[in-house]
Amino acid sequence: MAGYITDYFGYPIYDNSTAALESAQKSWCPFLDDTCTKNINLDGERIISGACAIQQAGKDAPEVICCPHRLYADNYQMLRDVAKLAFNADYPLASGRQALINATSTKGRTVAVFGHRWGGELRLPKMDGKSNYFVDWILALLSPEGHLEDFCAIEVQTIDTTGNYRDSRRALIPPNRSKVKSTVGLNWENVNKRILPQIIYKAQVLARESRCKTGMFFVVPSPVYDAIMSRLGGEDQVQKVGSLQPSSITFLSYNFDNDIQNIGEPRPLKIENTHMSTHYEVQQAFNRAKLPDQNVYGKAISEALGIQY
Repeated sequence: MAGYITDYFGYPIYDNSTAALESAQKSWCPFLDDTCTKNINLDGERIISGACAIQQAGKDAPEVICCPHRLYADNYQMLRDVAKLAFNADYPLASGRQALINATSTKGRTVAVFGHRWGGELRLPKMDGKSNYFVDWILALLSPEGHLEDFCAIEVQTIDTTGNYRDSRRALIPPNRSKVKSTVGLNWENVNKRILPQIIYKAQVLARESRCKTGMFFVVPSPVYDAIMSRLGGEDQVQKVGSLQPSSITFLSYNFDNDIQNIGEPRPLKIENTHMSTHYEVQQAFNRAKLPDQNVYGKAISEALGIQY
């Protein structure tokens, strides 16, 4: 396996603007407006990574966002996108309890956000000592009177890497900015073994919540979405539903909008896929996907015995 870093501290590696170079020099994440939180070992010391996206070596290989913070571009536009889909309106968003204050003071519906650097974590009880049903984000719709009307969950997933991208990272140390190959790979199998079962389980938990009317939103980079749908047998094998419901799993995929590239600014993201289904349909597709042809065992036995099946 081999690949490259293509998006670095929020900017494409070919961007040599002052803003891009300063972001790298300061190890700054423009999406958190804070220091990048990812670290790697490089030349015997622990340094900040800065890798936002990886591209495998090979013809037509896509860029794949590898850091979830990259999906929080444009001041967490992803949260506003999900809120509009879930609640069918552009309600204002606010952190946790501040949303309650805003709703009651303005007499207008407000979405309370609980998640990364917003509103703190919800204090959920662990089951068997584990927190395997916790989600990344909760969006809660509050009435003008401050009552909980509805809520939905968001799970954000990018891609884990294999190997390492030290050589690629070393080639980007200021003032250099070169595209250099490293041994980095992308762990697509993790999508099959871990991510899908977790999403199905969490969606089942949410379906039992009396005030969760729109289920779960699963936000991923577009190449990860493609890998998930391939594992499920294709988009046509994951039946769509016409409206959101408590058992919903809504896949929402984002990709770089390379039609809009302004040097000195992070590349914007665009929604490429919205696929509304349910945990029942996803579970069924997961169970039946990648099955061999019918009667493969019987035919193999017959062949071994030299008889007709």
